Amino acid sequence: MAQTSVRVADAAAQMIHDPRTGIAMFGYDPVAYHTEGKALAGRPQFAAEALGRGWRFVSAANMAAFLADPTPYLPLFGGHDGRGISENRMVRGDPAIFLLAGGRTVFFRTAEDRDAFASDAALRSQAIKEWPQVAAQFAGH
Repeated sequence: MAQTSVRVADAAAQMIHDPRTGIAMFGYDPVAYHTEGKALAGRPQFAAEALGRGWRFVSAANMAAFLADPTPYLPLFGGHDGRGISENRMVRGDPAIFLLAGGRTVFFRTAEDRDAFASDAALRSQAIKEWPQVAAQFAGH
């Protein structure tokens, strides 16, 4: 998958979050996808504020890595479903259904969406192309 630049402010503004608490990614550790290869819920004792959101981590080391440079750990498309983005729709992704693509985390609503995205280069390219327009269209929603 081609790399895409991520404006940190834009990514944080569109980041999926728990509407009750405001915690980004519903409390999942954004670093664990890269270090553990799986979705892990962060712990309250490893909580930090960054980029205008609250974040949770599974360890102090993960928290420090994120705070030093959050950009590589931010999921593409603000954590919205990659397949939905390719179709010009903003659908909240599930942090437990993910794919590491091109060194970035991508969330999906369903496993079927993930599998389609993983197997179709055109779909991935379309999502990257559509994201700026989708993000602008749904800003603040």
